[in-house]
Amino acid sequence: MAGQFAVTVRTQRAALGEPLDDLIIDGRQGSSESRLSLQLKSQVTFTRLSAEWAETVRRAWDTVSGEGFDAGLHRVGIAIATFNAKADAHYRTVLNWARDSDSGTDFIRRISLPDFSHAIRTAFVEDVKAILSEHLGQEPSEHQIWSLLRSLVILHFDFNADSSSGDESPPSPASYRSGI
Repeated sequence: MAGQFAVTVRTQRAALGEPLDDLIIDGRQGSSESRLSLQLKSQVTFTRLSAEWAETVRRAWDTVSGEGFDAGLHRVGIAIATFNAKADAHYRTVLNWARDSDSGTDFIRRISLPDFSHAIRTAFVEDVKAILSEHLGQEPSEHQIWSLLRSLVILHFDFNADSSSGDESPPSPASYRSGI
């Protein structure tokens, strides 16, 4: 998805059939088209007890399992304003392992290895599995869990900081006038 250009940015599309509806960005590079569908939250706790996280997982599943979704070109996820250390240290690692796994069986085997995977990572997958179980009305298969997690992203957007991009602030208009 690197090197692609955004061609459309849409918001609030639930009424038009987009389960993850807060922000949808379509990209293009040559004939390749990608899509990023996000829920935007100030903060979230990534457990099955969090109503916001559970709703995001359900909407992400509905998007991933929907018609036209391409796991090679499309991503779903959540963008949060408040930095979450566990998300960076553990949950994003799980999502990368899912993308790097050859199958659902390979991914579940990897996450289940006690000397390889941290308990926090295993609990994250178990919470996603519990949310999906409730949503589907049955326990999801290894393939279903993997299909969701390999397409999922967790992004941080610090809109509350003075300079959320990390760039320096431009000079003030007064400095232009004074020649500073």
